[in-house]
Amino acid sequence: MSVVLCRVYVSVGSVAADERTRRKVGMSRDGLYKALSEDGNPTWSTILKVTHALGLRFELHFVA
Repeated sequence: MSVVLCRVYVSVGSVAADERTRRKVGMSRDGLYKALSEDGNPTWSTILKVTHALGLRFELHFVA
């Protein structure tokens, strides 16, 4: 079985600058910048919180 992962690229500046998104994610502006930067190492939880806060859904599908 193969798993296809789709990558969503989000502007770090726009996510971290948006106060509503920060509240939904529960992180500070600096914390989001750090986690989502090129050198960042976000947790799986952070990735899911950010995608949910942006109104996106992360899905994995089996490929036959």
